[in-house]
Amino acid sequence: MMLRHVLTASASVLVAVAVSCATSGNWPVALPDQHDAVGTGSNGSYGSAAAVDVQLGVSISGLALLDLNSGSSGSFGAGKWSTRVVDPIDIVDRPTLGTVTPTGPGSATITAVRTSPLYVPNKTLLLNVRYAPVVNLATGAPKLGAGLRKASAVPESELVTCAVPFRLPEGRAPVEITSDIDLTPNPHGGYFLIVSNTVVTPGDDPATPQIETSYTRHWTSRLDYAAASVSEDTDNDGEFDDETQMVDADRDTVGDPELAEEIGDD
Repeated sequence: MMLRHVLTASASVLVAVAVSCATSGNWPVALPDQHDAVGTGSNGSYGSAAAVDVQLGVSISGLALLDLNSGSSGSFGAGKWSTRVVDPIDIVDRPTLGTVTPTGPGSATITAVRTSPLYVPNKTLLLNVRYAPVVNLATGAPKLGAGLRKASAVPESELVTCAVPFRLPEGRAPVEITSDIDLTPNPHGGYFLIVSNTVVTPGDDPATPQIETSYTRHWTSRLDYAAASVSEDTDNDGEFDDETQMVDADRDTVGDPELAEEIGDD
């Protein structure tokens, strides 16, 4: 046993109290499940498929895609896309915050985001959908046989990323994200990426006075891949030329000013 002196405050007076404690010992550690219950109240499903942080649905149309494991081309489906959740402020290597589990041809679940040391409740994160079209989206030139090593996985430089900003609430209910990506020819050269995103967040929307159990944000953006500029269809009329054009240096369909604002809000 050893004695430690602990300072406690009572009103404005500091009092020294001697307490005893063991110099060694064993302490049990109980992790909460997806409902934040521990001990006998826990169903033990934290970290399993039941503890889902993000439910994702994706579609990619307009061009054939390369298989990320072999390089062979084909229509959108298994093996033609991948995803990750990253912290957008970490622009060096953006480590993945969660584990992705495919649940169908265009769907997946992401778990354990909340256990990452980089996770902060209600902080902006990015869901990155990654894929490799068979053409260079800036020029429209075919990539097969040119930029790929034969019979090998698609190199990082050939991947295209579409990012979806979202915030995880403090509770355990999953955020539901749907992202529909259409690759369409640009009359001025290369391709447009028209991305329609829907994010359903559980809990109350802090931007509204009423109390909700969940709230939905939907938006459609168009990225001019060659120009590295993106615009959002703010009036939902299907037109983008009359909208503000934002620089999108990394071509992930999230404008640099928008991302800077999100990070500034955090």
